[in-house]
Amino acid sequence: MKAVLLDTSILIHDPESVCSYGDTKVLIPIFVIMELDLLKDAPKKEKGHISHLARKASSLILSKMESKDENLEVVSLGDEISLKDLDQASQIRYIDLLILQTAMEQNEKYSDFTLVSKDVNLRIICESVGLKSEDYSADRRDTHNVGIVEVIPDDQLEKQIAEAYWQGAIRYEDHMCYVGELYENKYIKFISHGTGKTHLFIYKDGSLSNVDKKLRVEKAKPRNIEQTACLDLLLDSEIQLVAILGKAGTGKTFLALAAALEQQTNYSKIVLSKPVVDVGNGIGFLPGSLSEKLEPWMQSFFDNLDQISPYWDVRQSEDSRGELLDKCNIEIQPIHSIRGRSLKNAFMIIDEAQNLTKHEIKSVITRAAEGTKVVLLGDPYQIDHPYLDSKSNGLIHVIERMKNQPIFGCMELHRSERSTLSDITADLL
Repeated sequence: MKAVLLDTSILIHDPESVCSYGDTKVLIPIFVIMELDLLKDAPKKEKGHISHLARKASSLILSKMESKDENLEVVSLGDEISLKDLDQASQIRYIDLLILQTAMEQNEKYSDFTLVSKDVNLRIICESVGLKSEDYSADRRDTHNVGIVEVIPDDQLEKQIAEAYWQGAIRYEDHMCYVGELYENKYIKFISHGTGKTHLFIYKDGSLSNVDKKLRVEKAKPRNIEQTACLDLLLDSEIQLVAILGKAGTGKTFLALAAALEQQTNYSKIVLSKPVVDVGNGIGFLPGSLSEKLEPWMQSFFDNLDQISPYWDVRQSEDSRGELLDKCNIEIQPIHSIRGRSLKNAFMIIDEAQNLTKHEIKSVITRAAEGTKVVLLGDPYQIDHPYLDSKSNGLIHVIERMKNQPIFGCMELHRSERSTLSDITADLL
């Protein structure tokens, strides 16, 4: 019989992991329950959203036990619960050893047993003692050709493309060419095999529509075809959720801000936010007002405003900076305050979205009321969150779950436009 044993890190990462293994037996060490109890009662300023996730995990475990789910079992060491072991479990440094001991005991009972943990050191110990272990993979997503795909058409298709360039759109047919997976609002860059010229189309409702390669806004001119496609998404009022991926210097924040400022008359305000991973969800210990506390974390937005706005000057006083934000109807908010709001008719930009869990990013996006557009920016390969990686973060989760929705579009920017130094460093270091 196949069985998996989940440790605390998995349940905190994804409380619904207890429901993700189908007919496989899911084992929860009783010491994990003790650790969840410690985490759910921890002060919010110390653990932030972790206490919420701990309570959710405990509720799901209890619900499955009450429903007599035979695929879930809370296990201990030996046949009887040791009060001494439980007391030791209240001291977090002993928990991993107790979980490991429990796993070794359960390994003797099942023909196919795996300990599932996000704790790398625990998995190393497991492998060293001959115990099979792995990372949690149920929520791991992979992205290929995000947002755009290149195609070299045959002569017949190239003729149709040339006609569509002037007519505006052509009906996509499967026999035309193979372009991989097509989904709503995906871009196709056709490259003429004769001339090398490119044409950019967007796939919507079964049709390929021509995109103007000279698309620009007052304060920004795209420097490559990916940026053009990105700007097209940002300016499309029918697309309410946009995800933009890319390494440092590719222009994610610049384009998002430029598009937001271009559409000021369409939205009541521009909301800027990003997770403050370095200090958790609390920034209360930093000196000054809320705007002053947030300033170090929001400097990337200010740097881009410096390039976009003719009224902006970083050498000006803080009062002038505040005046600019008021003039542009820009509101800066920490992530945890957005989660409790209802934002109507706003252009909301969330930077560093790869540092949000799928639960956090859901709670942020669901704050969008009527008329609001949400733009998620991030680099999935630059993770600062201890429980996330390039394939399990909230940004990638959104792309994989939303990519065929007509109201969603995504684009990955590959070419750095900041400087040669920035481009080389991003690739090599």
